[in-house]
Order: sequence, then structure tokens, then C-alpha cells
Amino acid sequence: MAEEELQTSSVPLPPEEELGEEFLAEKIPVGWPWRLLLISFVILGLAILIYVGLLFGYEPYLKTSISNVDKQISNLADKVKVEDQEKLLTFYSQVVNLKDVLDNRVFSSKVFPFLERNTDPSIYFTAAEFSGNNNILRLKGTTSNFENLMAQLTILKQAPEIESVVLNDTNLSKNRIDFEATVIFRSNYFNGLNQ
Repeated sequence: MAEEELQTSSVPLPPEEELGEEFLAEKIPVGWPWRLLLISFVILGLAILIYVGLLFGYEPYLKTSISNVDKQISNLADKVKVEDQEKLLTFYSQVVNLKDVLDNRVFSSKVFPFLERNTDPSIYFTAAEFSGNNNILRLKGTTSNFENLMAQLTILKQAPEIESVVLNDTNLSKNRIDFEATVIFRSNYFNGLNQ
């Protein structure tokens, strides 16, 4: 019985005029889908036409241009003797090899100007040993006090060319301090003349 009551009792719906616009069914224009399909086919046709034009028009033109340039190159190569070509090739190879050697060469002549710019006046270096393979400079020297030594190490550490500075040894003897330090330069500092 309860089911019958639910089925028979229905809520009356108001007429469509009284419903708000948000509850009304959306009406799709009838002509829209076929127009969209037509535009899609036109675009597809244009794309196919452009592809065919490139395939049968532009590609042969490019191939003809390439073959003409190849013919010009072979004509030019025929004008130059084989011995001259070999000499030019050898010379070019030497120039390229020389450039590689100069780019990778370690210019150790930069060490002394660096030390002149970055040495405290109270420091006296007694020995210097430079290893170009790993960019390490080992210095031995003397100074009058530890304050001057620390000032020198600070100057070296703050130099942009330096990767690190290590104080290896110090000895105090008769109003002077003997020291040994290792200075490691940045890997690219010694490559090239004007860096």
C-alpha cells in the first residue's frame, strides 16, 4: 500500500514559464555540428594540398639545387691540383693542432707576476717549486712574526686565481719564522696567455 501511495502521489510540476533559466533544457543549434565538420575537412584538405606541393614541387627543386652545388664543388676541385689540396689539408691540420696545443698549454710564466701582485712586503720567499700538471705552487719563505705570515696567507686565499692555500710547516728561529705553504691555483688560470 505504501508503494501505491508513493506512485499515485506525485508532486505537480510548475509550468515551464515559471522555472528559472538554469533549469531549462539547453537547445543546441541544429546547423553547428555539420559546419564544424566542414571546416575540419577544409583544413585537412589544405594540409594535404600543402604536403603534396612540398613533396612534388619543393623537394625536386631542393634536390636540383643540391646537385648543382655539388657540380660546382667538383668543378672547383678539378681546377685545384691534388698536390695543392694535400698541402692545404696538411697546413690546415697543423693550424688546428697548434691551436689545440696553445689552448691546452700551461703558461707558468704567470706565476711570478702573480707573486709580485700578491706578496706582503714583510715576506721573503726563499724557494718556489711549481707543478704545471696539477697547478700547485710550493713556497718556502721567512718573515718576522706570525701576524705577517697570517696576512700573507689571507692575501693568497682572497686572490681570485687561487683555489686553496695550505700552510704546511712553520719554524721559529732567532727572531724569524720560516714557513712552507702550498698554493693550489684554479684549473683554468694557466691556460692561455691573456686570461
